[in-house]
Amino acid sequence: TSRDNEGADHDSYPLRNNGRGSHEANSQNYAAETNGTHGIPIDEFEQIILDQHNKYRRQMCANDLEEDDDLHEKAHKRAHTLANGQDIQLSDDFSENVYILDTADPSKITGEIIVKAWYDEYHQYNVKNESSAIHFSQLVWKNCKKLG
Repeated sequence: TSRDNEGADHDSYPLRNNGRGSHEANSQNYAAETNGTHGIPIDEFEQIILDQHNKYRRQMCANDLEEDDDLHEKAHKRAHTLANGQDIQLSDDFSENVYILDTADPSKITGEIIVKAWYDEYHQYNVKNESSAIHFSQLVWKNCKKLG
């Protein structure tokens, strides 16, 4: 759910549906808190994710995202669900990018690497077929305003 400037709730959907959200589209990203941050405090890891999103968004002339506590709470719950191997399906309640890497080397899972992997899909992007680069589209989608 997202909120417009008047505080009204609206539903927004992942780009895999049609990419059209409301006045404020939501984006969620998940770090598996059990091992995904390899010793970095979760708040520092989340700041890196936000900073990286905004770095790439600026390259595409999109406004910076702001943190949202409600989305953070949803993201943490979703991360635990995914980390436990449950419900790998993407949510229809909000837009999301999910990064999953099965590795014994946790140094391969950094905020910079995760967001860059999504951004690097721009090579595959086709304006006639937005689903060709779903993560990239979500990362730079200009209607997105908040991140959790």
